[in-house]
Amino acid sequence: MTTDSDAIAWVQALQARGVRLKAHGKKGLAMVPKSAYGEMSPDERATLKRHKATIVAVVKGGHYAPAAVESMAAKAPPAPCKFCYRAPCIGESHELYDALHPLSEKQQFERRIARWEKDLREMKIRQAYDLPSSTWDL
Repeated sequence: MTTDSDAIAWVQALQARGVRLKAHGKKGLAMVPKSAYGEMSPDERATLKRHKATIVAVVKGGHYAPAAVESMAAKAPPAPCKFCYRAPCIGESHELYDALHPLSEKQQFERRIARWEKDLREMKIRQAYDLPSSTWDL
């Protein structure tokens, strides 16, 4: 086996186990999750030590068939919704969607602006007709 094929096989073997590799600097290599290095066999560690520069070049260049990883990720079931606990989510057309899901940040902002505009209109009317404030703290 050549050095490149050893490096590519090593990277593909780790990715088959769900380990993501990232290149750091010229010779650095980061593994996610971090526990992946401890779970490697002695042969895999020896391969990493012998071919580290080639492995980093392979990871930087992306020559290790990332399509295989994408197909594995596509098979994973969707994560359950953190509000309705269903996978997939019940959807906005469901009658209980509003009861189970909080407002988005955009909806909260729109409601806050509408409330502020209403209070401003009411204050102007009260000032125009010299009416007392609607609150108790005069």
